[in-house]
Amino acid sequence: GSESGEVNRAKWVGTRLGSAGDDRESMAAFFRLFRYISGNNLSGTKMEMTAPVLTNMKLNMQFQVTSAEMYFYIPEEFQADPPVPADGDVFIKNFPDRVVYYRAFNWDFPEDRDIFENEFRNLAGALGAAGKAVLPIPCGNGRVHSTGVGRQRYEVVFANY
Repeated sequence: GSESGEVNRAKWVGTRLGSAGDDRESMAAFFRLFRYISGNNLSGTKMEMTAPVLTNMKLNMQFQVTSAEMYFYIPEEFQADPPVPADGDVFIKNFPDRVVYYRAFNWDFPEDRDIFENEFRNLAGALGAAGKAVLPIPCGNGRVHSTGVGRQRYEVVFANY
């Protein structure tokens, strides 16, 4: 099955993940963003860690990831004027208002590395069965609702921008 919801526009801080998409690259991306909220920005401003952590993935027609970016939500008090990143690999992105379709699941990191591909496929199937079209080249997101290792709630998301 799937659920849908509206997400309001917001600013997020992001960084690109390398093409291999391995754990080392994910951790490097996570810590680039963590350094930003820890004061590695031009004003030296520190911010609270927020959830979810978002990984925006471009998918091919087989639901395999072709490129990805990781994002942290910028806390509300900094939304109007977020600190400028000091690291050239970190950027601020404005996400518009959008409708999202998502499917939640639990995952024991780092087991079953193909789970995202499978869950995106399941979400596309559920949306198709409900008469909702999926873009020819879907753009999906993986949302993590807490940080750390072990069993966590994840979501695969198709966004209608």
